[in-house]
Amino acid sequence: MNGALPMTAISSRPLAGRRAMVTGGSRDIDAAIVRRRAANSAHVAFTFTSLTAAAEGLCAEVSESGGMAVAITADSADSTEGGNAVEYSVTALGELDILVNNVSTGHINPIDSYPQQVVGAQQNVHRLVRMKVHCLAAHSG
Repeated sequence: MNGALPMTAISSRPLAGRRAMVTGGSRDIDAAIVRRRAANSAHVAFTFTSLTAAAEGLCAEVSESGGMAVAITADSADSTEGGNAVEYSVTALGELDILVNNVSTGHINPIDSYPQQVVGAQQNVHRLVRMKVHCLAAHSG
């Protein structure tokens, strides 16, 4: 044996009782992350910016599969909205155990040509990540 656990030792619900926050979550790979966490029995809060129908559809899909998902409208590049999303996630789920930071912002040009707005948005995303990590640390046992 190579040191791996036998399949019978792995829980069929590996995230049961865990609470996850996914930044970005209503489309493509983001939604797949939400689905996977929920399929593994985690309660999931996720953010989205504008695709309300997709976010609502994802929540319904997760609920129909027996899971729990909460959609939160928030632009992670905005420090106020991002902070509110963290607080709402904690309120809705009770605490946070897992963070999937799937949001970023970027600008493809030489650094000296970056608009100040893009630099500010990147800084806000990094602040949001620090806030989430602090929240996770504060609620860890």
